[in-house]
Amino acid sequence: MSTIPHPTNDLDRGFATLEISPTPAETEVENISAIHRIPTEILCQIFTLTYTRRVGDYITEEVPWRLGHICRVWRAAALGYPSLWSSITLDISLHSNGQIGHACPPLMVETQLLRSGTAPLHVSFHTRYTTIVEVGHHRALDLILHQSFRWEIALLRLGQIRDPLFGNRLRTVKGKVPMLRHLQLIDCHKDIVGDAFSIAPSLRAVVLTPDDGPQTASINSTVLLPWSQITKFRGSYFQSQDCATVFNAARNLVECGMLSYSPHPSNGSHILLPRLLRLAMYGFILNIVTAPSLRELWTSWLSDTSGNTPVPLMVDFIQRSSCRLEKLVMYGCSSPEALIPALRAMPTLKKLFVSFAKTADYTDQQTLFDALKMSGGPAGLCPHLTHIAAGGPQAFAVESFLDMVQSRPALSFIRAFYIEDLPERLQRETESAVVWINEKRSEGLDVALAARFSPLSRQSYMSMGRP
Repeated sequence: MSTIPHPTNDLDRGFATLEISPTPAETEVENISAIHRIPTEILCQIFTLTYTRRVGDYITEEVPWRLGHICRVWRAAALGYPSLWSSITLDISLHSNGQIGHACPPLMVETQLLRSGTAPLHVSFHTRYTTIVEVGHHRALDLILHQSFRWEIALLRLGQIRDPLFGNRLRTVKGKVPMLRHLQLIDCHKDIVGDAFSIAPSLRAVVLTPDDGPQTASINSTVLLPWSQITKFRGSYFQSQDCATVFNAARNLVECGMLSYSPHPSNGSHILLPRLLRLAMYGFILNIVTAPSLRELWTSWLSDTSGNTPVPLMVDFIQRSSCRLEKLVMYGCSSPEALIPALRAMPTLKKLFVSFAKTADYTDQQTLFDALKMSGGPAGLCPHLTHIAAGGPQAFAVESFLDMVQSRPALSFIRAFYIEDLPERLQRETESAVVWINEKRSEGLDVALAARFSPLSRQSYMSMGRP
């Protein structure tokens, strides 16, 4: 029986030596730059990430307009992406140089509203002085107010404006903001705000605060808002009683940041916040609340008029709440050794961030780190720590910190930091620490030593920003 040769063998050899020339269309595609080969959907997402604004001294809404002048492809992409046009900033004030704000005149507002289609709107109103000074601004303001049913995020930075015309216009949105979920009222006079946002079924996040902290006149805590449905709140008040008023009205808070320098006298009663998970509390007002579900606490090291530290107050709060705290962020700790009792009251702690004040004693820092050692320290002190960051002044005890770190094999995230640049003397003293850090980084451990780190930034080493 004869064998018939397979006919594809010769064909395969032929194909192996055949040179296929690209077609003219394929050559043209290869010559197109990479930026023009990006799919339109991805290009639009990149556009949204490039958003910058400036109003007076703030950032300006020029991005969607400028993108349309680059090329036809970018113009078509920008015009066909409603979300790119949905952020509108209106500067309705007189600047210090005598010029009237023109961040978004009526024609631009009308054009953006048209191009944004049905996309939810992010609106910002800015003023510097006490009156709205140009008729054209009234028209632009009315255009935005007329679309209040599309507002999703609203920022009003009104500079204590008392213009009754603005207040009357603003109150026309009452009951007409069904999509509004995030509201910021910064440095606003309560009489202007009135009850404009008292009916807002989707509102969950509120910021009520002056620009310059609680020393300035903040919005009264009795401003009419649907407090019972608010889950996220941030505000600052000069009187701690205003903080108590907010807590009493907003019992469903999940996340809260509160600042008050005024001590609140304890009368033995506490406000129960059963759903509160994240709390940033600055000042001596922890004795106001009980939070049994709390998982995360941000606080600062302040002393009252008698020189008392906040540790006893914090320990009492933790024990009273019986919460399983997993994250503690402590700013400006001036007595590191005094922090030990607080940590002893937090056996479930997994993440610890502490920045020391310039007055923090070097020996006290060593005592704290010795107490945190898994071997040689108090038994059971924070046994579940996986993330730790510490540092601050030039006198930071970095060697003791790393010595403690080495006793905790369960740590997966380690940061040591200095708030300022280190002088040459300290750089030499930390050389051994740098060698150890580099060695551990090469083994895959997430550890680093940083200089000029700001603990008070909105984002910390511990992932999410402060409440």
